[in-house]
Amino acid sequence: MNVAAKQASGDAAKAMVIFYSHSGNTRALAGRIQAATGGDIVEIQPRAPNRRDYDAVVKQAKQELQTGFMPALVTTVASIAPCDTIFVGLPN
Repeated sequence: MNVAAKQASGDAAKAMVIFYSHSGNTRALAGRIQAATGGDIVEIQPRAPNRRDYDAVVKQAKQELQTGFMPALVTTVASIAPCDTIFVGLPN
């Protein structure tokens, strides 16, 4: 049963929106999803801020993917266990 169906039936559905946004577009969409579901919202924030220059960011992302690099994050989530639905948003 999805979040909307659980809410309509009176069951307590729990949703979470987890996102990373470089330019703000993903942040705006995540906010709309959170408003529609009433779930928690969590923005993923790296310890070292990413570059602003688009081409430099794309080059860095490709290098990180090739090496399996996992950046240190400021953001933590205690548990996703209580959630029925998790929305994950990233720039593409």
